[in-house]
Amino acid sequence: MIPVLGWAHAGEAVNYDEIPKSWQERVPTECRDPKAFAIRLEGESMRPEYSEGDLLIVQPSEEIYNGCLAVVRMKSDGYIFRRIELRAGYLRMIPLNPQWSSEDLPMEQVAWVYPVWGMWRQVWKR
Repeated sequence: MIPVLGWAHAGEAVNYDEIPKSWQERVPTECRDPKAFAIRLEGESMRPEYSEGDLLIVQPSEEIYNGCLAVVRMKSDGYIFRRIELRAGYLRMIPLNPQWSSEDLPMEQVAWVYPVWGMWRQVWKR
């Protein structure tokens, strides 16, 4: 079981050791990263494969690679979930939704980038 961080809470969790133990929501995963946590997705830039409310399981202990899906925390306190390509000095962030454009983010603006291990989706909503 791993903790779930909403986008609002993730802004304070710069690294795994800072995640408050009192947070109640947890989800099961088979991810082997002992520092793994989940982030609730907001927005539609990664539709149709990923929808608002999906939980992304991120792996802080793993390295990113060209073409992987990742959550990027910018030093300006924003977060983006995209497919990424590593370039000299920047990340190209590619949305899956064709209505959105790719963006280039200079590495000096990146606080951290964690690869996404998988996704957990709850279907029952009440």
